[in-house]
Amino acid sequence: MHRCFASPEHWSGERVHLDAGEAHHLARVLRLASGDTVEVFDGAGRHARAVIVCASGRTGMELRLVEPPTAADPPLVDLLLIQAVPKADRMDWIIEKAVELGVAAIQPVYTDRTVRRGHTQGAERRLERWARIAREAAKQCGAFRIPDVRAGVKYETALHDGAHCELFVVGALGPGRRPIGAVADEAASRGLRSAALLIGPEGDLTSDELRRAEEAGAVPVTFGRQVLRVETAAVFGVSVLMSAWLTRDWAGGAARQAQGTDGRAPSPDP
Repeated sequence: MHRCFASPEHWSGERVHLDAGEAHHLARVLRLASGDTVEVFDGAGRHARAVIVCASGRTGMELRLVEPPTAADPPLVDLLLIQAVPKADRMDWIIEKAVELGVAAIQPVYTDRTVRRGHTQGAERRLERWARIAREAAKQCGAFRIPDVRAGVKYETALHDGAHCELFVVGALGPGRRPIGAVADEAASRGLRSAALLIGPEGDLTSDELRRAEEAGAVPVTFGRQVLRVETAAVFGVSVLMSAWLTRDWAGGAARQAQGTDGRAPSPDP
């Protein structure tokens, strides 16, 4: 079933209004018509099946819900990816993959080694493009929540955001760092519900930046023996963190199923 997005303010009872962009995609690209069924979601967890009422696609499109909206399960962990902005179009790719992996928010950050030329020019257009990439990635992968893709900020601001999470880790080169998997497993086993991952630029954070991150409460972690490209590090780090909470949730569900819903072992068959 084809999916489409409508922001929460465009939901009214059993009616949902799609903007011109979503309408054009359904009507002109997918060639859907009045009476066809789609899945609509609002990016905040609400979703439902709906039928197309008007399929012109020029100024928008009206949908009618055919079932009560469903609220998606809450995320296992609210993960904030704090990403040093890389050069070229790598940030676009990182945003797409981070959405697919289930992050809650993406905070681009400018560091000492970030390529700064022109980063203040076209900031609004860049943010719009990032938001569009996140929305399309959510539609494609079946996610019901679209991460909050924020405007780029200075390093100190990003550290402040990370410090407000229950777990804050920073990828760091050099010896003596704990494996990210070990740190993630410990945090998941403690039942923490929020985490932040800071990924530096090519060449890593400066020693001063790393020191300031640690002062803000970040735990330096290693991703292994190889030196990863910035986009590889982002995907690897997010994957390991999300996997820790997923594994913990799965283990807990299996244990509850084995013991029965009331925590007692199930009665033997007569």
